Amino acid sequence: MVLRMAHDPHVASATDPHDPSPASADAHGHPREEEALDPDEPHTPGWLSLVGGALAITAAITFVATRPPAPTTEQLARAAEAAAEELRAAEAAAAAAKAAAAAPPPQAAPEAPRPAKGG
Repeated sequence: MVLRMAHDPHVASATDPHDPSPASADAHGHPREEEALDPDEPHTPGWLSLVGGALAITAAITFVATRPPAPTTEQLARAAEAAAEELRAAEAAAAAAKAAAAAPPPQAAPEAPRPAKGG
């Protein structure tokens, strides 16, 4: 039964997705504009697309124009140098703290003998 349906030209063209019917689609398989819209639905005017494009471009320009200026190379270099100096100071402080913790505590000097009471 499947073989008979495959040889029937009406069934084969109706089920073949690569062979669009000329009455319902264009050469690329997209529905024709007349069939894509309802008969009572109006077409979008061309000026409306232009207004949308102008709004999008205006929004993009406004976004770019209102951003704060980027820092200069000189400002970035000064900030990097300051951060490196802070890092060196922190490493020196950590090394000093580690050396102080590793050093033995200072010993108290031996006490001098006290004179005996009553004597």
